[in-house]
Amino acid sequence: MENNVNKKFSVKSRFNIVDIVVILIAAAIVFGFFWAFDPFDWFDGNVDFRDTSISYVVEIKGVDNEIVDSIRIGDNVIDTVSSDIIGNVTEVTVQPAYEWVSESGEMIKREISGKSDVFIEVTARCVYKSALGYGVNGNQITVGSRISLRT
Repeated sequence: MENNVNKKFSVKSRFNIVDIVVILIAAAIVFGFFWAFDPFDWFDGNVDFRDTSISYVVEIKGVDNEIVDSIRIGDNVIDTVSSDIIGNVTEVTVQPAYEWVSESGEMIKREISGKSDVFIEVTARCVYKSALGYGVNGNQITVGSRISLRT
């Protein structure tokens, strides 16, 4: 009788594929929580959601002169990937476009006919978070980043 009792209450310790799947799911949930909410910001004071306004300049090189004339102050600037409005044009500066060419072994700066370099100042309402920077309608605005836009 004693032998039957020991058999009933003995626990076989086995590690199988189901255990691995459960561990992976738990790890994914923890990773997703940290990725979405970044709880470390809660403790070091970096949670800073400020609704503010920013101005940034978009530089476009080698634009056809016909297109330059279509950019107007007050136009909405739209991110073509997300179709979100990311600000309004507040200033347009146009400069001649140049290229460097080699002539007789020397580098010469030459103006490109029919092309201009355009600097578009854009003003937008945004949300600032110290850990991420500025976001306009869910689009991050960072120095040096490439964006696809239209007016």
